[in-house]
Amino acid sequence: MPNKIFSPKYNPVERVAFDMALSLASKIESVNTPAQLMAEIAALYPECYKAADNQRKREYLGSHVKLHSVG
Repeated sequence: MPNKIFSPKYNPVERVAFDMALSLASKIESVNTPAQLMAEIAALYPECYKAADNQRKREYLGSHVKLHSVG
């Protein structure tokens, strides 16, 4: 895959998941304080982690699948 999101050293699943949660939480108009922002991030993080981990697995599998020609 040419456009990989993950890198074990520079962009691990945890970082991607946190960035996703932060991005989503920052769009919630009712969030007005740092404490509210952190609470929203904490609430969103588990689902973001699952989504990020699934994407990482797809990237990993895609880079390790060897295509065999038939014939």
